[in-house]
Amino acid sequence: SHEFIFPSTVDRSRNGLLLPGEMVDVFAPGLGIAKAHHQFGRAFRALQFQMWAETGQSLTFTSMADLYRDYQIQEQVFRARRTVTYSILTCQSKTTRKWWNGDWWYLRRGQAECATPGTSKHGVGLAGDMALWVEVKPGQFKIVGLSTNKLAFAWAQMHFPTFGFYWNVASESWHLEFCY
Repeated sequence: SHEFIFPSTVDRSRNGLLLPGEMVDVFAPGLGIAKAHHQFGRAFRALQFQMWAETGQSLTFTSMADLYRDYQIQEQVFRARRTVTYSILTCQSKTTRKWWNGDWWYLRRGQAECATPGTSKHGVGLAGDMALWVEVKPGQFKIVGLSTNKLAFAWAQMHFPTFGFYWNVASESWHLEFCY
């Protein structure tokens, strides 16, 4: 974990409302071109190159929605993972509740945590859910979890902070935030 400080160039009031021209292109193998904050993008490109050079592994994201998330996607993710109706059978502990849009929202069982819409580090292009693009059979590729390759994950734990990327959500081995 590392203290997260927003770069002075980030207008947090525009979380999830950024225009494509306000971000830079980031190549995500297996997915295409994603968008990110310019500092995240520059550091990620260097990290991708170094990881490939030292491990032969191709760094990508879990999906196109897991780098920059516009407000609409943040809201969809929030609503899919949470509910306003608490049930001990379908929800995690009441301590995981969040206040949003005039209601308490409870985290559904089996769902990963997510930020309240408009507060996500994804919404300013400074967080990414990272994965590996791997060849599973000759000529057949797929996206797999970053922690599925022990060697690559050990390399990541050792080197990602050098590039400014930190695991600030302890329960999510895929979620990294760019902290400069």
